[in-house]
Formats: sequence, structure tokens, C-alpha cells
Amino acid sequence: MNFFWNKKANDFNKNHSEIISLLEYGELQTIAELLWQPSHTKIEYLPIVFYMVQKLKKPTITNQNLKIHKTIDKGNYQLLIFEVPWLDIEVKYSPVIFDKLTSKIVGIMLPFNELHEFLSPKQNADIGHLGMEWTGFILSKQLGI
Repeated sequence: MNFFWNKKANDFNKNHSEIISLLEYGELQTIAELLWQPSHTKIEYLPIVFYMVQKLKKPTITNQNLKIHKTIDKGNYQLLIFEVPWLDIEVKYSPVIFDKLTSKIVGIMLPFNELHEFLSPKQNADIGHLGMEWTGFILSKQLGI
């Protein structure tokens, strides 16, 4: 039996190239539209959220592209670990956590602080699990394991 929410989650996986394009070339308004919003209110995200997401924007001086290195799913959420060649750090990866049902960003390593009161304990636990996956991934890269 195939329910409508399963189809939408599958559609999210098919839209990765569109998401990459929006992250690479998107201006502030585009990024704002990618951020998760609860159905009953509007969240005003702090500038730090935009700064964290804008690190994925492709500089005009490079021909390299943002690539998905790995995806990890937990419940309705998916951690996309991007290879970001233009980052000025030794390990050039960046995490973004998406809500697969809405195709919206809910966090980088953990949920954005603005979202905690709007997410259920289960949602926070699922996203927290992905944060632990990211931590394990990046530690293994930094330590060369």
C-alpha cells in the first residue's frame, strides 16, 4: 500500500539536484523560502541561520560544484552531507537536515534554535539522531579513520 506521504518523501529524493541549485545560487529570499515554517505561524529566523546556509553558495571564482557525499534518513528527516570544495577548512563537508515531507531545511547539525518549540519530542529525537550521525562522520574524516 502506497500512502501519499511516502510518495512525497520519495519525491524529495528526486529533487536533490534542484535543492543543490537553489543552495548554490540562491539569494537570501531563496534561502528564506527553503527554511521550514510551521503551518500555524511564521518564524523569523536569525541572521546566523542565513549565514550557515549561505556557506553553501557557490563563489563566482570556482568551477567546482556542490555535491552530495552521503544521505542518511531518520523518520521524516534526511541529513544531506555535502562536499563543499570552496570551504576554507581542511575537511570540506557540510551537513543540512531536511524535512522530507516539505523539502524544507530544519537545521544544519541540529534543529535551528528557532524551531525547538515547534517540533515534537519525536521530531527533535529524529533530528538529534542525524546530528549524532554527522558528528561521527566528521570525526572520522578529521581523524582519518
